[in-house]
Amino acid sequence: MAFLAVYGHAIMDTIIESPKAPENEEFTGIDGYYIRYGGTGANIAMAVARLGVPVALHAFVGTDFPEDYRKRLENEGVDISGLVVKEGMSPRVWIVNTPEGQRGFVFQGVMGKMDEYERVYPADGTEWVHISTGRPEYNIDIAKYARKKGMYVSFDPGQELHYVYDREHLQEMLELTHIFFCNEAEMEKVKEIMGYRCEDQILDTGIFAAIKTMGEKGSFIIQEGGNSEGKPVVVKQKIDALRPEKVVDTTGAGDAYRGGFYAGRYDGKDVFDSAILGSAVASIAVEGHGAQEPLPTPEMLVERLKRNYMLL
Repeated sequence: MAFLAVYGHAIMDTIIESPKAPENEEFTGIDGYYIRYGGTGANIAMAVARLGVPVALHAFVGTDFPEDYRKRLENEGVDISGLVVKEGMSPRVWIVNTPEGQRGFVFQGVMGKMDEYERVYPADGTEWVHISTGRPEYNIDIAKYARKKGMYVSFDPGQELHYVYDREHLQEMLELTHIFFCNEAEMEKVKEIMGYRCEDQILDTGIFAAIKTMGEKGSFIIQEGGNSEGKPVVVKQKIDALRPEKVVDTTGAGDAYRGGFYAGRYDGKDVFDSAILGSAVASIAVEGHGAQEPLPTPEMLVERLKRNYMLL
């Protein structure tokens, strides 16, 4: 029985290393490129499974989905009974890393039509449902089912906030959510879509907490608490980023953070301590190429925590 069901993409990432971002109608040479297993859903499921947490992956892929990718997920302990093959092409991503930052291109493939597909719901007994990238109507149906079954729902739309969600769909998803994950740019996009003056207003939707990752600056937990008089107040907690030995590739660091967070929740830790584990896993994930290859084992995670004078 899975502790966590993850909904999102399973993708092949083509990662390009470039010394600069070309201007319009300009070509530039690159330092190299490599192809890796990726996709937000698969990345999180892989991170969680490698840390020993029972996890199921739910995604739609095309008939061209690599068999070795499927076998790798199974070998890592991911339940892929929710990995559904549809006629057509699998989604794919091209990521360009430059000194100025990261740019990307997404081909949705069969995932772009998932609103038309029969819903594949999480198994009974699942405790957490993490909904990442995917079509809003489909994700809303999954979240409604999960809440009806007494499951906890996390919402993590990622870069799709910029081109998939409108105000109506975002409002509905937030109202079904216990924990919302985002990075700094995504939080700004939420404020723009919803018309918020400040990020604290996201708590007005009824979510328990928002977790905002900020790369090397760490992460923030935003949630409602109480003061000494018992009145509700907004509580913000900062989690420092743990220092990696080296930074090779930041692709998938946020997904790794989420994997560490769920390992903490599976172990009975609170939101703050789970976020510390997320920070530790992310610090290891950036030390190698790709979003999945560098993900740590439990032993590696404990060693990283000890090195930073932490042992939760």
